[in-house]
Amino acid sequence: MTKQEQLPNRLDAKGRYLLARSAAILAKGHTAPPDRETYPLLGEVVDRMKREVLADMASGRVPGTVRTFSELHDHVDANEYGGFCDENNGPFGGFINAEWFMWFTDAAQYEVDKWLKAVPPRGLYCTCCGERFEGRHWWNQDFGHGLCPACWVRITEKGTYTPDEMLRNYGHYGYHCILPRDSEVLAEQPTL
Repeated sequence: MTKQEQLPNRLDAKGRYLLARSAAILAKGHTAPPDRETYPLLGEVVDRMKREVLADMASGRVPGTVRTFSELHDHVDANEYGGFCDENNGPFGGFINAEWFMWFTDAAQYEVDKWLKAVPPRGLYCTCCGERFEGRHWWNQDFGHGLCPACWVRITEKGTYTPDEMLRNYGHYGYHCILPRDSEVLAEQPTL
């Protein structure tokens, strides 16, 4: 079996779908579809989508336990992340046709899906109070540790750290520090 024949078997379902869509576009004589490296707009849109997901997690609109792009749809219309539904995008979001627009949308959503799956939520211990809570590891904390929602709110309200220092030290509120769904502990958090 050649390397080309092996490639689709190593991709997940979404990856195989994108590969098939790309092959169909190429078969019609179009040049290769844009990817993150050759088409910087994809990277910008993916980064915007991540910021919007993090903001929704910080507000409690989307639970921090969401692990796939599909699960986002249980709480919001995830297709609106990244500005894909903005009225000023015009037909096909500025792409030459609907096929390219759909490929671009799929590629961006696939990147966000990979990002959500990359660091699954797990049980952590609070570096401040020692309580167990659910969150994601942040590079600046010892493995298995983070800041619980109650301590996050307390430290934020006291003004101990600026929003930038909180981000640098503890990560994103709602993503690295996951709020329990029944929590009433929603303080004003820094914008992302």
